[in-house]
Amino acid sequence: MKEWAKKLRQFLLKQSAWLLVGGFIVFNLNMPITWFENQLKQITHEHLQLNAVQGNLWNGQAQLVLSDGENSKAIKAIPGWLKWRFIWNGFELTHPLLNAPLQITYNDGQINCTGHSINIPAVWLKTLGSPWNTIDPGGTFKLYWLPAKINQQFSWSIQWLDAQSALSTVKPLGNYELQGKLKNLKQFNMQLKTLNGDLQLQGQGGWSFETGWHFDGKAQTNPIRLKELSLLLKQISPQDNNQFRLKIQ
Repeated sequence: MKEWAKKLRQFLLKQSAWLLVGGFIVFNLNMPITWFENQLKQITHEHLQLNAVQGNLWNGQAQLVLSDGENSKAIKAIPGWLKWRFIWNGFELTHPLLNAPLQITYNDGQINCTGHSINIPAVWLKTLGSPWNTIDPGGTFKLYWLPAKINQQFSWSIQWLDAQSALSTVKPLGNYELQGKLKNLKQFNMQLKTLNGDLQLQGQGGWSFETGWHFDGKAQTNPIRLKELSLLLKQISPQDNNQFRLKIQ
């Protein structure tokens, strides 16, 4: 009798364990995307959001939405669907803006990311609120990054090509590039430079746990163009003698 009871107890323990494991798997496979939605809103101050979400954290789709932040009044839905799915060692993302599926994987202690490029109409940034809605930008923003091990080093670049603004009759203003580099997920450095154009922008800065965000740069132009660019220059930066400072602290 005791042996029978012992075997029954072992059987029930095994079944309970499998039920727990199965329940855990089912719960996670059906985990709602709400947690990620809230994290995205918090990180971007609600400037980037998910709309019309379908599926769960492991397999689903949603529409990306740009907004002017909390209590959004201006909203721009990015055409196409962002789709994600869990693969054996990470996630795969697809979107019409991406030139190929984006994979973020974990292997041998490394977080790997495939390289990509994205072209975004500059006019979309008006939706983000101040100062973009006043600058009313034109042209194209090109974001690209190389394949990388994110937890070691991740480099990216944003180019503003054929840059324009409703605040200036100078068209185009020029072409610009902001380069960024993330090291060991702890320190982020960036550099702004002018590729060509009448409006000259340059500066450098970054972010770290110790110092937070910081950036120091300047905007300037040829005196012949100053009158045509003065309204734009005053909007994007305060004037310091004959230069316009670009500063974040």
